[in-house]
Amino acid sequence: MKNICESAEVFEAYAIIDCCRYMIKDILKNLYKSRSPIEAMIDEVSGYDDAQTEKAKLLTIDLLEQIIEAKKTIEADYTEDTNILEELKGLEFLPDVQEATQLKIQE
Repeated sequence: MKNICESAEVFEAYAIIDCCRYMIKDILKNLYKSRSPIEAMIDEVSGYDDAQTEKAKLLTIDLLEQIIEAKKTIEADYTEDTNILEELKGLEFLPDVQEATQLKIQE
């Protein structure tokens, strides 16, 4: 594994890894934050929960791909990240949820 001060490219790769991990933690925190029963019911009925979950999944996949590329740059082991990425890509959601997410992303 390369030293963080070896070059600007290596420093940037370490920064990308740190930033992406922070963003993934933030996504998970927002997904699992507690809500009032009425908020949860409204989200469930409107499909907002499913759309947010799918959006979080897509964003997390993108962030994991960036982490893997950065780890390749610094010659670090990225097998665990690859396993998580494959598992996440294997999760399936209902087709109407995917359509709703596409609409949310386009907005």
